[in-house]
Amino acid sequence: MINWCPIGRNAKQSTRDHFKAMDKLYGIRKKYLEILKEELKKFEIDVIVKLGGNTSFDIYPCNWDKTYALNHFDAHEWDFWFVGDRCGINGNDYEIFNLLKPKGRAFETGSPEETVEIIDFYILEDLQYRR
Repeated sequence: MINWCPIGRNAKQSTRDHFKAMDKLYGIRKKYLEILKEELKKFEIDVIVKLGGNTSFDIYPCNWDKTYALNHFDAHEWDFWFVGDRCGINGNDYEIFNLLKPKGRAFETGSPEETVEIIDFYILEDLQYRR
C-alpha cells in the first residue's frame, strides 16, 4: 500500500490542521480522488484509491483493503472488532466496517476520545460479558 499525503508526511501539525479545515470546507481530497481514479484508469492500473486519515490517500491493489488482514486468522479462534474514522464509500475503512457492522463489531468514530469510549463501552463490556 502507498499512503500519499499531498501536504507531505513531515508537515507540521499547524499545516495539517489548516489542510484538514480547507479539505472539509472545499472537498479538496474528494475532488482529487476522482481525478486520481480517472488518471489511473488511463494506464489500466488495477488499484484502489481511498481517503486515508485527515490528509492523505491510500493506494493499494484491488482486494487488499483492510479486510485482507483477516485472511491471516482462523475466524473460529478470534473475535474481531473495528473502530475507524473513514467508513464512508470513499474511505479506507469502508470494506472492513461493512463486513463487521452486521455482526455488531464495527464502529465509526470521530475522535480519539470517542474511540476510547467505544472500546470501553462496547468492546470491553462484550468481553466482560463473555467471561
